[in-house]
Amino acid sequence: MAYKLDLTIIFKDHIKTLVNDNTGKPDIRDWIIFVIFPIILPVILIYFKIFIEKDFVAGILGGLSIYVGLSLNLIVLLFESLQKESNSSFKKEFAKELIANVCFSIVLSIITIITALFTLLNHGWVLKYITNWLCFYCLTHMLLIILMLVKRMYYQLLDQIN
Repeated sequence: MAYKLDLTIIFKDHIKTLVNDNTGKPDIRDWIIFVIFPIILPVILIYFKIFIEKDFVAGILGGLSIYVGLSLNLIVLLFESLQKESNSSFKKEFAKELIANVCFSIVLSIITIITALFTLLNHGWVLKYITNWLCFYCLTHMLLIILMLVKRMYYQLLDQIN
């Protein structure tokens, strides 16, 4: 039964999208933006003693819950569009990458919701720092993934128009 909950394929497929389209090799700029930046920003926020409060957790829960629902709908729309479209291998590959990114963002949203709930626990300063760092990390990463998805959808829609 555990294999049904194995999400490693989603993580692997998402990481495969962090490559330069021209060379097919990992792009250092993507790794800096999607790996290094989400690690550093929470450290800076924690250093300046910026922590997540109850009201912010409520906003995170509401916002990400809505986002997950809309993302699931987007996957269905992408799947339907892929079935109706021509057999262009570029469009299929692009759709696969987009689906991998959307699925990754859904999983990351769920992880963010869980870490946001853990920030409400008051079990010492170590747990407070760790849970806030994790939540800030997930939120930063989510924001970057959403921006990437918006850009990719924009190009896909422009391609459909042309």
